[in-house]
Amino acid sequence: MSPTNAVVVKWAVKVANWSPSTEEFKAALSEIQTDEHEKVLKFMLPVDRKRALVGRLLAKRLILHFFPDQRWDQVRLSRTEYQKPFWAPGLQMSPAFHFNYSHHGDWVVISGHLGGPIGVDVTNTICPSNTTVEAYLGDFKSFFSTREWQKIRAGNPSEATLMHRFACHWCLKESYTKALGVGLGLDFWKVEFLYDGLLSLDEPLQSRISVYVNGALQPGWIFELGSVDATHPVCVAYSGSEGVDAASRSPSPFVVKDICDLLS
Repeated sequence: MSPTNAVVVKWAVKVANWSPSTEEFKAALSEIQTDEHEKVLKFMLPVDRKRALVGRLLAKRLILHFFPDQRWDQVRLSRTEYQKPFWAPGLQMSPAFHFNYSHHGDWVVISGHLGGPIGVDVTNTICPSNTTVEAYLGDFKSFFSTREWQKIRAGNPSEATLMHRFACHWCLKESYTKALGVGLGLDFWKVEFLYDGLLSLDEPLQSRISVYVNGALQPGWIFELGSVDATHPVCVAYSGSEGVDAASRSPSPFVVKDICDLLS
């Protein structure tokens, strides 16, 4: 199976629908390896703990989806120096198994395939209640290029459209740097995304999305930009082959999973 033809699996869990009791949360926590417990419990807010736990459960379940001969209690995640999770046996295969997960707002998402590096990001489009849209976007002025801001602000958009476009661009940058495995280790202002047309609340972008780093085109990258609901854009980024036309692909939607689907 070649990386460009490999099936990209995309799952999502709406954590806003999960309200576990203390005992239920402890039971779910026991399903992941003990050295990850502290990373989950370090979060102060219950919703952040839920997101962190569900991401790890999704990773284990995705590995078993691709490799059903593995035992649940023997699947252990490792982390790179930048804290990107990976499954060591999967990287030793040909093609290698890569996955990535993300959480924000109401959702936790994961994506994986047999192929090149992959990254995913989901972002909530709701502006924080303690600020205005303009003030909020102003905090991120240096993260985007002049051409990216022109795309975000084109056509005198409504605040909802403005936040949607901003979130989509943020998802693009996050998914790409996460695929590279460097996260915020690569300055966002050095990474620029260009495409034809404008991002819309109502219709998906049809044109190919290209990425440039320090002004140089990075060939062979595919970006599947969509959403899991009206206020949560999501992007999957993965490396394919040079010349692959992303506009000719039909990205599959995320499959929504229930928390019960993730437990052993």
